[in-house]
Amino acid sequence: MGTILFLAAASWVSAGSLLVYLGGRWQFPVITILIIEACLVSPLNDNHIIRTVPPQEGSRLDVVQSFSRWYALAEKTEGAGVPHTVFVVATEGSGIRAAYWTATVLGELQDRNANFASHLFAISGVSGGSLGAVVFDALLAEPNPSSFNFKSKADDILGQDLFSPALASMLYPDFIQRFLPFPVPHFDRARALELGWEKGWRNTMKNDRFAASFVDLWKGGSREWMPSLFLNGSSVEKGKRIITTNLRLTTIFLDAEDAADRLAGYKLPATKAACNIPLSTAVNMSFRTSPFFPAGPLPGWLARS
Repeated sequence: MGTILFLAAASWVSAGSLLVYLGGRWQFPVITILIIEACLVSPLNDNHIIRTVPPQEGSRLDVVQSFSRWYALAEKTEGAGVPHTVFVVATEGSGIRAAYWTATVLGELQDRNANFASHLFAISGVSGGSLGAVVFDALLAEPNPSSFNFKSKADDILGQDLFSPALASMLYPDFIQRFLPFPVPHFDRARALELGWEKGWRNTMKNDRFAASFVDLWKGGSREWMPSLFLNGSSVEKGKRIITTNLRLTTIFLDAEDAADRLAGYKLPATKAACNIPLSTAVNMSFRTSPFFPAGPLPGWLARS
């Protein structure tokens, strides 16, 4: 990151000096015109899109139905008529610190007791906490999770430099985007952040699960039970929560919008809509905090944490 910052400063000084020289030589306010041009084209060049994957029709349970399913599995494996321990985890944000803390703590619990995940009903997170929660759930979805140490894998994934790609994108291509009259999605610094997470996962786990669909976490696999996720963001325009989740939100969540419904443009029944976005994008839906991680457009509004 330090190298990127110093290189950007050197580049900007060089480019700025050239613009000042040209402005003086031509007797023309080059820098002022560029600033005005950026302000004029900014409504037209928003490249911070929400990435999607090929749509899959969902079959979403609501929270009560999902809990009934979890309870039935507990009765099946532990016997009827006995108390069943259930955990619900709430993890807050604070960037990579929260992500690392969440993933490694949950990983340590799973390493110490292989039945922990079977008693974990759901994880609610925001910002960095969402990243840690998704890393833990993604590790659970691996074909043979008992063959590796969860805490060690979480440490390997999140111990990499995951921020530099977004910083480099912000200081170079996404900066140039501000002066272009049309959007270039590949210049998006939020996209660079997501690709950095995907690379971090790929380097450790040797597969592309973080680039695959969010809904794939709950499709098949070796586990009877996969903890649900509630990744919390908010609407810039409405100020309401937006929740990216595998479950269907009902009137219990009066102050929240269902990300799956919004992504589907309300064209599907609530039980059939699904978050057809990459797993990394699902994390970023609750990770977007300006100016580093900008708001992203959804049908009719903007989503950010």
